[in-house]
Amino acid sequence: MSRSAGHAEDHARAPRFYRPELDALRFCAFLLVFVHHSLLDNTGEAVFGKNSAASRALATVVPLVGHVGNFGMSLFFILSAYLITQLLLLELDRTGTVHVKDFYTRRILRIWPLYFSFLGLSIVLGWIWPDPFQVTGGRIAAYLLLSGNWYVIKHTFGPMSMNILWSISVEEQFYLLWPGLVFFGRQRSRILLATLAVSVVSLVSIALLGHAGCTNLSVWFNSLSQFLFFATGAQLALYSHTHKIRWSGALRALAVAGGLVCWFFAVGRLGIMLHLESPVPTLDLVAGYLLAALGTVLVFLAAVDLDRPVPQWLRYLGKISYGLYVFHMLMLTCTMWLLARMAHGLGFHGRSLIAVKMMVPLAALAFTIGLAAASYRWLETPFLRLRKRFTIVASRPI
Repeated sequence: MSRSAGHAEDHARAPRFYRPELDALRFCAFLLVFVHHSLLDNTGEAVFGKNSAASRALATVVPLVGHVGNFGMSLFFILSAYLITQLLLLELDRTGTVHVKDFYTRRILRIWPLYFSFLGLSIVLGWIWPDPFQVTGGRIAAYLLLSGNWYVIKHTFGPMSMNILWSISVEEQFYLLWPGLVFFGRQRSRILLATLAVSVVSLVSIALLGHAGCTNLSVWFNSLSQFLFFATGAQLALYSHTHKIRWSGALRALAVAGGLVCWFFAVGRLGIMLHLESPVPTLDLVAGYLLAALGTVLVFLAAVDLDRPVPQWLRYLGKISYGLYVFHMLMLTCTMWLLARMAHGLGFHGRSLIAVKMMVPLAALAFTIGLAAASYRWLETPFLRLRKRFTIVASRPI
């Protein structure tokens, strides 16, 4: 029997670490990103007329809401770091060490099958349908090497269906670093110092990028900027490893409201991700990222350790959220093209055409859920079963 298989058997009867409420939060994070990619800047003009007061109001509000959806990605990063750190801490408690090789094996079996399958699909789509999906060899190489975010910074966007994989690059880059820090730190005080050091490095990097006049896009896609959210998630894991969040329903609702206020202020007042090609003053940039992190923490704390049962359907949508994230831009692009062709063929115009356009997000969401469910069942699940051989602390059931 292999060492890893032996670990899995030795710890098979240990308590499972699973927080259903975090699946619900994961789906909410996806919805935020989906809203960001779905909202159109011309919605108000199209529905209410070019010069109407409602049109002018929506022309301001709709893009603002859309850009706030960017922080769904921050919520994903905090959730990911929180869960990974909790599992590493439990492994440290039960075995006295962190099995780094097993950690990377689990990550590969969870992330790579869908990631590289979708990357291959993107390349094939580029050959078949060049207009919206064509990619260059350099972009393909960058994503194959899990450095797609750096390529976007240097060469801006390619096909949006493929661009969304940038976050996987950032996540994998962080996890090249983090298990080793936990392994060598061992003690919680040292691990906490490591997270604080990562936070400081991230904030200093953001300040230097702002001072250099870098654009919103260059700062947001920079791994060091996003490490702030990973470090925050790890800090939350260190705290909640020994503490429970015992907040009332009213306090949780207030935390969500406070988180939204932080996000809207970071975008609307400080300009974080409001205009991708524009720089943000250094102090505003640092304050904006700190507010974004604070807002994400408040939303996270509003959900964690929730005593109420989470509906099964919501738990399931959280379970397939990786696929939802990967496929949603492809489905938005294809649905928009399909409905536009149908509307043109049927001779729709005016308000009828607007109604068709407003159907795009709902139809795309339905297609995305179907595709993600199929991916989870037939592509991801076989690798998740294999991953159990390298698992020390059991988490969510397959």
